[in-house]
Amino acid sequence: NNNNNNNNNNNGNDSIPSKKKHSKATKADVEYFVRQEKFTSLILAHPQLDPKTTLPQLLEFCANSTPFIVWSMTLQPLADAMHVLRKRGLAVSMTISEPFLRDHQVLPGRTHPVMTTEANSGGDILSGTHV
Repeated sequence: NNNNNNNNNNNGNDSIPSKKKHSKATKADVEYFVRQEKFTSLILAHPQLDPKTTLPQLLEFCANSTPFIVWSMTLQPLADAMHVLRKRGLAVSMTISEPFLRDHQVLPGRTHPVMTTEANSGGDILSGTHV
């Protein structure tokens, strides 16, 4: 009767973790990761959050040299957030860009933008590096 419980295939080496399926993170797991490990990138794209107040709070959970990007449908909230970050010394290399691309019609002797493009289709993006 061989009941030595040979279900462990690590040949007696208990320091090697066994392969297991991914499981749902618990609240404690998330809190540990946020407080101890720090995030290495940040993407914020929520139309109802104010980047001026939200971004500085979220950057507290990011490691140094973390790149971040924030999308907003309008320019002013990003300009306000950029001002706050610059004033507090929380970020460097910040830029605001508009990812709007307009098609152009190119014909011999006449080139012009296509005028049927919807306005406000892209919003604006604030990007930078947390310090």
